[in-house]
Amino acid sequence: MKIACLSFTRQGEVLGKKLEENETFHIKHISNRSIEGGIKSIMSDIWKEYEGIIFISATGISVRYIAPFIDHKAKDPAIVVVDDGGKFFISLRSGHLGGANK
Repeated sequence: MKIACLSFTRQGEVLGKKLEENETFHIKHISNRSIEGGIKSIMSDIWKEYEGIIFISATGISVRYIAPFIDHKAKDPAIVVVDDGGKFFISLRSGHLGGANK
């Protein structure tokens, strides 16, 4: 499963880099401050390219970023939201069908 991991804070970047080192999944970490115009400017490309997206952010950020692209749970990427402390995880979209619960 090809997964994008999006972070928005320095603490989120640290967690994102750790997740990127995970060999079970193919995770690409993308930091908001490393992208000119921010992640929002490339969200359409991320939505099309990845089977799963991990947001290291508040749930509200993830909802605002994915809202324009939501089509159907059978087609959309799996979405997981993680707090930047790495303690809490929410399978937000495509849990069973898309693999977010994994």
